Amino acid sequence: MGPALFPTNEVERLAALRRYAILDTLPEATFEGIADLAHQAFSAPIVLISFMDLTRQWFKARRGFEKEQIGRDLSFCAYAILARA
Repeated sequence: MGPALFPTNEVERLAALRRYAILDTLPEATFEGIADLAHQAFSAPIVLISFMDLTRQWFKARRGFEKEQIGRDLSFCAYAILARA
């Protein structure tokens, strides 16, 4: 995969992400519960609840994956946010 492009609303999306001030926060029961539910209900070996900033994908909750974040250029989600409905 090559480097991800940016969607046309990227400036607004990143501003909203900053307003929520969720990046690099401690684990929260709600997100952990959702990850547990998905892990158990679907027997999913990997569950990630993540947020994408300008340079990385940060994992708020995760099961079966050790890293806390990956570079945006390695992220499948970077391509997903470019998908047209």
